[in-house]
Amino acid sequence: MNLFPVHYMNLSPPLLPLNYYLLPNYLFPTFAGAMIEFFSEVEGFEPDALMQQGITIIVGQMADDHGMRLISLNYIFLDDEALLEINRQYLQHDYYTDIITFPLADDPEHDLEGEAYISIDRVRENAMDQSVAFELELIRIMIHGALHLCGHVDTSTEQRNEMKSFEDQYITRYVSRETLSNE
Repeated sequence: MNLFPVHYMNLSPPLLPLNYYLLPNYLFPTFAGAMIEFFSEVEGFEPDALMQQGITIIVGQMADDHGMRLISLNYIFLDDEALLEINRQYLQHDYYTDIITFPLADDPEHDLEGEAYISIDRVRENAMDQSVAFELELIRIMIHGALHLCGHVDTSTEQRNEMKSFEDQYITRYVSRETLSNE
């Protein structure tokens, strides 16, 4: 049984529907053996296996694009109140946010390692506000967190625009047109 569409044969970055994220590690040697894990504290929410595989591929390619090794990344899904508490405790910010990323790498210039805490409530609200599919917004937020671990910041308007450009590049490269069109 062939799990791969024909365009995998040229090994260029393919445009993947979510159900094509079943690729062998030898196609992506930079992150073979790396650990990306997903934990949910939100009742009734768990990213499906295809999304998990897809994000693993995207983040692995991102690390490679940035000349980094993907060591490990934990995505932890929370509700608004739990992420607000983390925001208050660790960043001294008293407002809701969609993601907080903590780098954990000993060598953050060369290794991508960290934790990304995501509010599913914020992702749902963002998706509704922007009229995009929840899954697409969740992918964008997960990419956003990984970009922070690659050294990108978004404190100024110029930096936010650059981050958005990188997010769009990875989404365009790896997410299917069906997901992009909110079908």
